[in-house]
Amino acid sequence: MKKTAITDYRIRINRAEAGTGIVRAVYITDLHNAVWNNDRDCLPGIIAGIAPDLIFCGGDMIVAHPRETVDAALYFMNRMLDIAPVFFGLGNHEFRSRIYPETYGTMYGDFIDPLLERGMILLDNDKTERTVNGVNLAVYGLSIPRENYRRFRNVPLQTGKVRRMIGSPDKEHVSILLAHNPKYLSAYLKWGADLTLCGHYHGGIAGLGKNRGLISPGLEPFPAYARGSIRKDGKMLIISSGLGEHTLPVRINNPRELIRLEIRAGHTE
Repeated sequence: MKKTAITDYRIRINRAEAGTGIVRAVYITDLHNAVWNNDRDCLPGIIAGIAPDLIFCGGDMIVAHPRETVDAALYFMNRMLDIAPVFFGLGNHEFRSRIYPETYGTMYGDFIDPLLERGMILLDNDKTERTVNGVNLAVYGLSIPRENYRRFRNVPLQTGKVRRMIGSPDKEHVSILLAHNPKYLSAYLKWGADLTLCGHYHGGIAGLGKNRGLISPGLEPFPAYARGSIRKDGKMLIISSGLGEHTLPVRINNPRELIRLEIRAGHTE
């Protein structure tokens, strides 16, 4: 159950405006305050060995529960900031801890504020632009409403609403969207980022084939896309199985997953 996979993806963009070069990054999500092998330096050591130019984080690094602490997640994220610039999109656990302080107290600030002070880039329905190794990047973070995470309710999310929340993708950059919940992957793909990064489903608890899982956190049975990737019209969407688990701490044919990315812009070999 505690096996770990490092999955590699390569994204190639040939628009002249995107620049020319190679960016190597890792995507981390859904740690849920876990400590690998009872050694809090284990996973940071693996990521340091990869030596990424950037780190993209999809959220749910904490567990939003009144009796939980943020200690392990905060230590881990501080280590990430020692390695490379971090772009952070909120997961539902960070979002919930922020909007319900009467339940979670200072949990959100205890976790996020020290990281912001160290320079972490928080993308809460926002974007940032940066040129790295000759590649022009525009990174977006989508924070969908709480109602879109409720169990036993099918609350739609249309592409138009995504545009109203974060605008349209910048065609003069390599656009990267951090969108935690893959339930709305059709809307994300229509929105049109070159690369969309999701998590949340923990691989579906049990992996059933390439992409399908047994159950989602919202208790949706047999989600068609609980992990893996989709390519459509030159765009890529990746769903990570995540780095930890909570509530149902079970993984069957579904290892924890660290995503390693190579973004190539222009005519690079």
